[in-house]
Amino acid sequence: MIEKYKNLIEEKGVSLYEIGVSGVAFRADDALLAIELIKEAGGVIYGGDVINFTDNKPDMGHDNWSCDERDFLTVSSKYITSYREANGEGFLYQLVSTLD
Repeated sequence: MIEKYKNLIEEKGVSLYEIGVSGVAFRADDALLAIELIKEAGGVIYGGDVINFTDNKPDMGHDNWSCDERDFLTVSSKYITSYREANGEGFLYQLVSTLD
């Protein structure tokens, strides 16, 4: 299952290198899929960051969320879904997980 997550990173992940952050972030739908893949692979998500994404360039935002091992799937999915509904599609979501 970890291979599916790695493939998602390679195919859909947006590098955050240009803003001085290691790792990748995902558009909302891909982030929701990543959450499922991390769970399937036995990983845990501890939270994440919202990244502004305008003109195809990432810019660190100020919003984030945290969760624990018991409820990471529900908390992370609800946060991303609610954030997108309230603020639109112009954002990326960087997940902080045990697989990164």
